[in-house]
Amino acid sequence: MVKGLSMSFCYGTPTAPTCLLKVDATGTVHFLGAAYFHGKVGYVKMPSNVKKTKKGAKKKVAKKKVKKKKIAAKKKLKKKKALELGERRDAGAAVKLDARLDTEAVNNDDGELSSSQIGNKVWWNGEALSLLQMSKPATAPGYHTKIGGAGPQMPAGKWKALNGKVSIRLESQNALRKKNVYIEMRNNKRRDAWGVGLKKDGKFHIGYGMLGSFKEKNEFVKLSPSKDVTFTKNVVFNKLPSYFKKGKKLSLTGYAAAAAVPQNPAFDPKFKAKTKSALGVPDPPTSSKDKIGTNADAQPIVAYHSEDNVSIRLTAESTGALKEAFVEFRSQKNMSWRIAVHSDGHLYLTYHAAGSAAAGTKVLKLTTKGGVHVYGSAYFGGKTMKNF
Repeated sequence: MVKGLSMSFCYGTPTAPTCLLKVDATGTVHFLGAAYFHGKVGYVKMPSNVKKTKKGAKKKVAKKKVKKKKIAAKKKLKKKKALELGERRDAGAAVKLDARLDTEAVNNDDGELSSSQIGNKVWWNGEALSLLQMSKPATAPGYHTKIGGAGPQMPAGKWKALNGKVSIRLESQNALRKKNVYIEMRNNKRRDAWGVGLKKDGKFHIGYGMLGSFKEKNEFVKLSPSKDVTFTKNVVFNKLPSYFKKGKKLSLTGYAAAAAVPQNPAFDPKFKAKTKSALGVPDPPTSSKDKIGTNADAQPIVAYHSEDNVSIRLTAESTGALKEAFVEFRSQKNMSWRIAVHSDGHLYLTYHAAGSAAAGTKVLKLTTKGGVHVYGSAYFGGKTMKNF
């Protein structure tokens, strides 16, 4: 995020970046450099949120209502058991846990909710605990690690290798179910943020929406293991795109410069937290020399913060040949996706199958000279426009 709410892929220095690809907070993708399509291109109709009125659709709605009632009944029973558990532990004192504790809303420094909205307190067995008390390890555990400070943090975290490859891995080790594995980026202490990473469907997603959830983000770009890339909203080309495969080309219409990057995306300003029992409180993370982990959810497990510019950095400091530096997203010790700088100096988004020792499947490449290469088929769910 370069001094705004847009997410950009850039090359250069932190103070003077040259950006090749930008996605604004409403989903419009801007190809700032030259676009190269190695596969076919085409248009697709994105799913609509409008409810269907056909008989079959009505039956599905009725079934969903019955299912929701059953789920609500199970949740009620679970909550009752949790309260009984609290009564047994505290000799008659029922456990009262504010739902916002489980959703990180009590962390006012993170900007989830203002002090006036949450009353500057959470409840535990009927006693009010201030935010200051909650931040003290002696009173209650911290549910994620915070790193940063008031001034510029460039970088707030740094990993380096002196003579070899360097990487950091975000991984869900749940062997029974696929989980979302992602990083979040936000500005201005907003309740919404960018999410980038691996979803349960095995695809790589880029989206914007509610902080602390990958599911609740609007999906703007989707990369598949098959190398296909889907742009769900409008796309703007600042240079004439090039095609390596014969066939259909994109129909480009004019782009109105007035449709600039929105500064305040339309999101509900009120945070609606779902009530959860005391059994839903996340485990505090554990750390070792080279990793941080937990047996529960970790959204987030670590937060890098600043009231000014902030970044993290991976550096291969070899004085010889260029080495690879990458962030890896992995689930179930299985498939993984990487955002990587290869030895040629270019940035790649690659897919890696389970057990594969190969370099991975190239899906997207951004070059140091401003080129953006899409290696599979490219599908567009909105308008394709030109700004040249």
